Amino acid sequence: MAEQIVLFDNVVNSKWFANAKFILFLSNITTFREKLSHSPLEDSFPEYAGGADFEKASEFLLQRFRKVNRGHRRLYSYLVDPHVASNIELLVAAIND
Repeated sequence: MAEQIVLFDNVVNSKWFANAKFILFLSNITTFREKLSHSPLEDSFPEYAGGADFEKASEFLLQRFRKVNRGHRRLYSYLVDPHVASNIELLVAAIND
């Protein structure tokens, strides 16, 4: 996940995308929820202190992504699971907005 944040940092702050809007999808949240109890987020992010709480972990990661948006680009973020039909509708709606 830390590598993804670095990659996002490079893209969102690129001069080539200065006028772009960004949609951030954190996907496979069901798998993430299951892995939290076996693979603590603290192992990768020592500053995280929310334990295996899915809501706290998700918000922490979203904040990490938002924090690197130094150019204050428009950023829409969603937690989705591609295996849930209503999430697919959300993805389509977000992309078409």
